[in-house]
Amino acid sequence: MSLRVAIIGFGASGQRMADIASRIDPGSEILILSQHLPDGGLYSVTGSYQDVIAFHPDVVVLTSPASLREDDVEALGGIPGGFLIEKLGCCGVFGQWYRLIFYAARTCCW
Repeated sequence: MSLRVAIIGFGASGQRMADIASRIDPGSEILILSQHLPDGGLYSVTGSYQDVIAFHPDVVVLTSPASLREDDVEALGGIPGGFLIEKLGCCGVFGQWYRLIFYAARTCCW
């Protein structure tokens, strides 16, 4: 079973999270929500919260600006999967923590 990951925002942090998810689970399906990204290359891109909900993600990674995250959570609150709120500067080894979180999401039952 592949991991379905929705990433909200696709700046440097969103790109890093997509890279980590695709390395941890090469079969993962990744959907990017971005108003500024016309083409996601390897990833599917949408500008709609409704598309994210219809995608039925296992995890939603919020990498959008902090000022928008409350709106993101409110719009996506009905999703049964979990949320990962990316926070830069929380620790020096954040990449290791994200790898663990993606691994846990991939291997456990929701």
